[in-house]
Amino acid sequence: MLKKKLGKKITEMESFFEEILVCNDKENRPFLEVFVHEPENITQKDLGALLGIFEINDNSEDSSYIVNYLISVIKKEYFSRPKRGAVESFEAALHKANLALAKLAEYGNINWIGKINALCAVAEKQNLHLTQTGNTLALLLRNGYLTNISEDLSPDNLEPNPLKTFVNISSGKLENQDKLIIITDNILDVLDLEEIKNNALNFSEKDFAQFLRTVLVNKLEKAAALVVDIREKEELVLPVSRKAEKMNVFSNSVFSKPALKRKMAPEVKMEKIPDQFLPPKEKTPKVGHIYIKESAKPEKFEKISSFFLFKKKAYFDQSGSLLQIQAKKVGEKIQPFLKSLKTYPFKEKIIRIGLFFGRLLALIFSFFKDCVVWIINRFFRLFKKSAPAIANIESDFSPGEVSVPSMEKKFRFFPDFYILRKLFARMTGKQKLYALVIIFLIFVVPVFIVKIQKNMEQKKLASQIVETAPVIIPLENEPGLTRLENLNSAVNFSEEIVRLINLKDKIFAFSDKKIFDLENQQEFAIPETFKKIEVASGINDLDLIILINPQGKALAFSPVSKKFQDNILNLPESAKIILAGTYLTYLYLVDSANNQIYRYPRAEGGFGEKINWKKEDFDIARASDIAINENIYLAEPENLLKLFRGKKQDLTIEETPAKILPFKVAAKINGQNIWILDKANSRVVKLDLTGKILAQYYHPEIADSTDFAVNEDTNTVYFSAENTVQSFLAD
Repeated sequence: MLKKKLGKKITEMESFFEEILVCNDKENRPFLEVFVHEPENITQKDLGALLGIFEINDNSEDSSYIVNYLISVIKKEYFSRPKRGAVESFEAALHKANLALAKLAEYGNINWIGKINALCAVAEKQNLHLTQTGNTLALLLRNGYLTNISEDLSPDNLEPNPLKTFVNISSGKLENQDKLIIITDNILDVLDLEEIKNNALNFSEKDFAQFLRTVLVNKLEKAAALVVDIREKEELVLPVSRKAEKMNVFSNSVFSKPALKRKMAPEVKMEKIPDQFLPPKEKTPKVGHIYIKESAKPEKFEKISSFFLFKKKAYFDQSGSLLQIQAKKVGEKIQPFLKSLKTYPFKEKIIRIGLFFGRLLALIFSFFKDCVVWIINRFFRLFKKSAPAIANIESDFSPGEVSVPSMEKKFRFFPDFYILRKLFARMTGKQKLYALVIIFLIFVVPVFIVKIQKNMEQKKLASQIVETAPVIIPLENEPGLTRLENLNSAVNFSEEIVRLINLKDKIFAFSDKKIFDLENQQEFAIPETFKKIEVASGINDLDLIILINPQGKALAFSPVSKKFQDNILNLPESAKIILAGTYLTYLYLVDSANNQIYRYPRAEGGFGEKINWKKEDFDIARASDIAINENIYLAEPENLLKLFRGKKQDLTIEETPAKILPFKVAAKINGQNIWILDKANSRVVKLDLTGKILAQYYHPEIADSTDFAVNEDTNTVYFSAENTVQSFLAD
């Protein structure tokens, strides 16, 4: 692998501008302008410089402001979005200029049409992009040769059309020592190309500019020139050097050896503690060994015995109170049962029986408590007497490890059945009968009582299930949610509506074979040969709706002329177009078969050759809708994709209790909001460009929607369902 060379020169192009403008008659000054606009801040640095010459050969008052107006429109749009890149910003700026001129013509200001001479260029990094209309020239001097690089850039055979004022863009690389000369065509009347070249080669940069200025002032009434000199700016990257450590020459460290790296602190070794100093290990069923020492044998068993005796007494004292609580609970459970029996004719008898059972259960629990305590006390007295006998066992064994049964087996929580059987044998016949009745009442009677009570509760719940059914509120905890009570009156159509389009703030609805104008309440049937509308999108700048059928044929519909016109559109043979969107005059098509997004430029009679816009490999076949502003947004079943320059960008939608599931998406070209139709949750969600939720709108009928559209100027949201279109205000 090659090593990086320190000290390598990094070159950067610099442009030096000389503006020359001659206008001897002040009245003609508004009709000619030379301009150079450089980046105003660091974010615009990559856009480079915007420069050019604009001239209008019409001296009427209506045309006096057009030059400055065009320059301001182009500058504002070009530097408005630095992230867009130089080429895309230049295209957008020229498109904006065309729209501005079309707007002027719409208001009747048409004297300037066909009389504009302009050349606008962008110099960024090592690239030059330029466009031309009229007769203004751009000359490039390189290696002693002078070339007209603006030749044939503006077609002469086109009819004057404001929307086609700036049509083509030419791009190329700039080199060191290049000289770009932009001039109005009347300069060639006093200087031919050969004279311009010779003087540019013989004079220095300043002297050449002064020469041009002198010639124009003396020989022409009105003319303009812009000279751009390209130079390489060299910057040296110095190698990074280590700072020398300061040293005291009088210290002992001057002659000492370099210090070794510090070692880690030595590991602390843990000494094993003898077993005799450790507490006894917890005994398990697998390891049941103990060590018996002579000095501790009677005392240890005394402590163990007294400890367990105390625990047992404490536990059963507590158990007695627990049994009383349990008896109380059983009594509380019996009470509803007894109350329900009051409706029967023999209710008094049942109540007496219930009271008898209640008292009997209380006596049973009291008696049971006393019996258990007496049995435990007797058991531990017997165990206490056997402790000395266990201690004498040690004499029969040598010191060491002795395996004995586990302590858990010796000290059982309850006495074994032998003691219970012995106790039962000592009872009289009457006591045995009472004991059996008690056992029966404890274990059998509560089961029947609980079962009867459950059956009665189920019958009661069955009769009240309709009245007590909980009311489920959808999206109850959603932030900023508006529950729409009423929708605007629905507009009904003759066919099922499958899509909606917002064209210049006018809503159009589409079935498979018709277009419906909601504002004018008109419908337009597509030509029979077109058969079916597969995808559709509106071009706001041209006031056109583009339709594409399953066979890939394109059709343009104009709401102004109310006519259909075939459009040229070349699709790949295997393409399956599922979505269509537009940005400015570009058409974007999503091809699920080839997992690609195509971009088509607008051209005469339709669209030009496509480019593959998507640059990264990720799946877009599940996309259900597309929206375009500065970015492209694709709605997927559980996600919203954001794409910029063909690459996926980070976009995280704010989390909500009910996850947002995008079905359709909408965005305005210059808007600051993203709208999502969440059909699964019957809502429309309004986001900002970072994915933060601004508002949510819920209505149950949104669950049946097929598409939606948003008019941000009136804050109105439209959605289609079957053959109707409904709307609501998103205040």
